[in-house]
Amino acid sequence: MPVDFHSLDADFIPSGSSGSRLISGNHPAAISFENYLSEFFTGFDVLTFTSGYMANLAAISSLVPRNALIFYDEKVHSSIKDAMRLSLGKKIPYSHQQLSTLEKKLKKFNTGIKFIVTESLFSMDGDFTDLEYLTFLSEKHRAYVILDEAHAFGIFGHCHRGMAEYFGLEEKIHVRIITFGKALGLVGAAIIGPKPLREFLVNHARTFIYTTALPPFIYHLLEKNLHYILENSDIHKRFQQNLELFYSIVPSHQPVKSPIFMFRPGKSNLQETAKKMQTHAWAVKAIFPPTVKPGEEAIRITLHSFNRPENVRNLAYFVKKQLHG
Repeated sequence: MPVDFHSLDADFIPSGSSGSRLISGNHPAAISFENYLSEFFTGFDVLTFTSGYMANLAAISSLVPRNALIFYDEKVHSSIKDAMRLSLGKKIPYSHQQLSTLEKKLKKFNTGIKFIVTESLFSMDGDFTDLEYLTFLSEKHRAYVILDEAHAFGIFGHCHRGMAEYFGLEEKIHVRIITFGKALGLVGAAIIGPKPLREFLVNHARTFIYTTALPPFIYHLLEKNLHYILENSDIHKRFQQNLELFYSIVPSHQPVKSPIFMFRPGKSNLQETAKKMQTHAWAVKAIFPPTVKPGEEAIRITLHSFNRPENVRNLAYFVKKQLHG
């Protein structure tokens, strides 16, 4: 049960986990939440981590054996790139979303153990990976897929499990990483996969073994928040309405509407434009290198379910005017 903080008289509140999961931090709340998530992911096993960064480090650095080949989209998250540095595999990038280039490289390097690493929704581009074609390539060339679903979990798919569910490809994705700092608004992450994967990570993932576990109350809040967004269809209805409204004014050529829009207002000063937008209570951020490549600087817009329609409409017209004059 959650700690009743009001019943504690002491100034010090013992709310931490006190240690790693393998030593003293394997609280029943952690097991309960992982079981809850496992049910949510229709029987796949779940192992939680303290952050998405730690989960990506765990998945790639511990799973990729020596001399294995890692084919990765050049714009994957920095945590994935750091994980590849820690692995013993050979890194082979392909141009962003260019799966034809990926296929050529899979044909060229056609021996040994192969992994394909990508994001389902890219956080600094707002575009989606063609998972149907990617999984086709993975089967054709016998490559394992590691998919970061940080920005899709809790939003896309009939049950909001992410883009793998959206396309009906959950059985074809070998490893999925989700985070709790986006749709659930908290902290932490999880790796989703078959039971042998979880058992392997418990015994080999250094960012699981050698770090303090999440506090028990976080697990309770995570379960509560996930239950809330699953049971309240109005949240998803408002979210979709906001996406439809924004893109009815600012056209998008993507088949799936993205909550992330990278706004590049021509030659205007990016910082000044961002500050001007913030005065309208639009919580936008100017993004610069090294987060993006030189020449790809942008103002990052993220749409949410709690945005008021009038604010979304005004924002969209502002963007349209800046883009088209």
